[in-house]
Amino acid sequence: MLNTVYLNSIRNEPMDGVRWLMQGYIGLLEDGTKYCINMNNFFESHVAVVSKTGQGKSYLVGVLIEELAKSRIPVLVIDTHGEYRSLILPNDDTRIELFDKFGVGPRSFASQVKIFSLNGKDDIKFSLSESKLSVEDIQNLYPGKLKDANKEHLHRIIFRLRNKKYRIKDIMKKVCRIKTSAKYSILGLLREVKSLNLFSPNYTKPTDLIKRGCVSIIDLKMLNKRMQITIVSAVLKMLFHARKSGKIPPFVLVVEEAHIYSPQQKNEMSSEILKDIAAEGRKFGLCLIVVTQRPSKINKDVLSQPSVQIYLKVTNPRDVQSIYDSIENVTSDLKERLKKLSKGECLISGVEEDKTIKIKIRVRHTKHGGKSQSFLQDGV
Repeated sequence: MLNTVYLNSIRNEPMDGVRWLMQGYIGLLEDGTKYCINMNNFFESHVAVVSKTGQGKSYLVGVLIEELAKSRIPVLVIDTHGEYRSLILPNDDTRIELFDKFGVGPRSFASQVKIFSLNGKDDIKFSLSESKLSVEDIQNLYPGKLKDANKEHLHRIIFRLRNKKYRIKDIMKKVCRIKTSAKYSILGLLREVKSLNLFSPNYTKPTDLIKRGCVSIIDLKMLNKRMQITIVSAVLKMLFHARKSGKIPPFVLVVEEAHIYSPQQKNEMSSEILKDIAAEGRKFGLCLIVVTQRPSKINKDVLSQPSVQIYLKVTNPRDVQSIYDSIENVTSDLKERLKKLSKGECLISGVEEDKTIKIKIRVRHTKHGGKSQSFLQDGV
């Protein structure tokens, strides 16, 4: 039988009865003891998960989501590559010894998981509010296609419609009244926006995405980068506002490939809201889990905010240096340890003061949807 160590996720303090029930089993310590994190205190911290590609980053995040689901903490996953819909499927690995080693078994979270996508055929149909369509949205979706003069026309039209629940067709009617030939290029662009089926009067609301006990996944896999950024920007603004006004419960936000949405070298449409959540989300009960395989490419204001860091193997010199420059408690010794980790191993920093803990990530209850399907084979 495995021994268990229960640790507060932010600081060492006695666990009361409620907190005892809210422990998240992450993996095994080097001596084979179970390692658990206090899920209650997720809301006192942000978390960064950093790894080079193929080292089990999304597998580990899947483990974290499973534990959050067990504690019935609301979760929203920005699923850039469609890796997390497999949470509805039990792990079908046939190696019984793997489950025995970690003391877990196959399980599905289908009753708690809701998958949203633009497709809506097999998933829940996702869309943004048509009456929130902005000039910035159009610029982001079709960079370089909106000339300054046409931009001014659209700004004026949307401003006049601001107090109404307008639709794209209402904007188009106003554009038709423009007396210059500029209206034709604007109308063409609006037709393209409409054809995306991204904006709707029956849009996805904050209360659709955030519910107690639910894991909501927005699958962005089949979308181009401009659409992904537009959606993430709108969703994060909507949810942060809803959380601050108390319309939705506290929740955990998982942002996969976060360097896409808040890059270091470029100011994307989603950059500012992600920085705002990283800086202020904790005050409002919004925990951010930032996931990236390129720490050198993510905005430093986002990467520096999490007080808990989970590192898998990182070898790229720029990425290692970026971690060292952005995160306070990274030592030169830790830099070397990052390079020597094996697949399925991680270092956790910020859980216990002045300690970095090495663990072997436990096998998942659910099927892994990422590319690195077999990383747990090492050392089993």
